[in-house]
Amino acid sequence: TPKMHYTPSRARFIVSSSKCSTKPLSRIVSNMFKCFCKQIRSFHEKSKFYKNYNRFWVINSTKPFIDKLNVINTRRKAKEISTFDFSTLYTKLPHGDLIRVLNSIIDFVFKGGTRNYLGFSEFSTFWSKKPSGKKYFTKSKLKALVKHLITNTFFEVGNLLLRQSIGIPMGIDPAPFWA
Repeated sequence: TPKMHYTPSRARFIVSSSKCSTKPLSRIVSNMFKCFCKQIRSFHEKSKFYKNYNRFWVINSTKPFIDKLNVINTRRKAKEISTFDFSTLYTKLPHGDLIRVLNSIIDFVFKGGTRNYLGFSEFSTFWSKKPSGKKYFTKSKLKALVKHLITNTFFEVGNLLLRQSIGIPMGIDPAPFWA
């Protein structure tokens, strides 16, 4: 897809997985990481309450950010505000680092509970104490699946078949949660 806001315009390579053999698994992993995001947000909201610090900086819309800027502007305390373009942040992450960080997130969400299975249906994810039929993942199976989705991303350009060897495979379902 073109990045028209640059002069001259640049290309952005997005892997589309609509007809990919891993699409069903990609959708499930996306739902699981969406569940993890809610769980981690809840953990940090409790930490903020007890320890008065916020270490969770993920927002789902621009409203909280704009609200914070309005508070800063009202107080007239801001000395400087910087913005950064993350255009290359997600495309330059080495796969080993990405997998290591996602594995630590998986370890974190599985830690501390008595529910060791992550069940799923087509549209939902849920924690379970026991495996529910064939539709569940253990921590180790989920890690293996995440590694597979990251390291086995292929795309076609003309008559060339290429494998993505660095960066988050943008365009597959869990990519926004991984980012």
